[in-house]
Amino acid sequence: MKNIIDLDALILGGGIAGLWLARRLQLAGYRVVLLENQKLGGGQTLASQGIIHGGLKYALLGQVNETARRIAEVSREWIAAIEGRGTIDLRGTKIFTKAQHMLMPGGLLGNLAGAMGHAVFGDIIQILEKDEWPAAVKDLGFSGQVIDMSEPGIDVRSALEILAAQLKGVCYHYDADDLNFHDDEVHVGDVQFRARKIISVAAEGNDWLANKLGIKALSQRRPLKQVLIKGDLPHAFLHGAAINPKPAFTITTHYTKTGETVWYIGGGVAEDGVKQDDAQLFKNTAHILQKYLPNLNLENKQWASLSIDRVEGLDAAGHLPERPSYQYHKNVTLAWVNK
Repeated sequence: MKNIIDLDALILGGGIAGLWLARRLQLAGYRVVLLENQKLGGGQTLASQGIIHGGLKYALLGQVNETARRIAEVSREWIAAIEGRGTIDLRGTKIFTKAQHMLMPGGLLGNLAGAMGHAVFGDIIQILEKDEWPAAVKDLGFSGQVIDMSEPGIDVRSALEILAAQLKGVCYHYDADDLNFHDDEVHVGDVQFRARKIISVAAEGNDWLANKLGIKALSQRRPLKQVLIKGDLPHAFLHGAAINPKPAFTITTHYTKTGETVWYIGGGVAEDGVKQDDAQLFKNTAHILQKYLPNLNLENKQWASLSIDRVEGLDAAGHLPERPSYQYHKNVTLAWVNK
């Protein structure tokens, strides 16, 4: 006999998007359950580098598009949550840095002039005088201009733990082989979920779910091959601006359980890295980093790579969609956030 559970919303996918959505619905008084078939945050969430983007990196050519506007709004909501004044309370989230810095080589700042004065960014960005530069930027020999961006870098695991604690009794693990659809209901083993709305924010899991539903997911994958460098490195959260719409690199700093420093590098080097073997990728990364930071010592460091797909809603040109994407089938919504 089936154990029947009536819900307002059943959420599939336990990344940060699913947890955030579940908490918002829970706080609004809805009956909600979240199902995850791996570990909470185990996919793209933990590979995100923990950057709360403010939108500036999407306006490097001076044009403030829809993506930059929307991300600036989301950034403010995240900061409010971390400070305990938002709809969701994420006080206690470990913050690695309160601000990140954009390195602008000579001649590039002019591209940003229009964007920096745009109301969407308010007062969250400012050009620093050289005596205000972070110690790491000074010590590593950068030459150009430095922009302070009030974009926190957080420990993603700590945010996940806070949300999971708030959603105790809401989040459940399931075996993918046990999940089936029957007449707009979800059956998992001997449990029958009758939900008004089923919302899947499972990234690549949306493709699997669409197949279960007998439809084609309107999604795309944009691969990355990110670089990790472990060793004696300074605490830094940096973006290297370039003559294209995206940073040449993005550095965030993390620490192992034994206190060793790890630089996690994304941005342009990670996008180009999908076409390279590790040896080529590491050589290219070192070249680009030392072009911006000539005093950076990369000897006696441990290098590794991490490949991951950004799974998003379909864009006709295969680019980053300008807004979140949704696909509807009966009472099921497939949703993709942008990376």
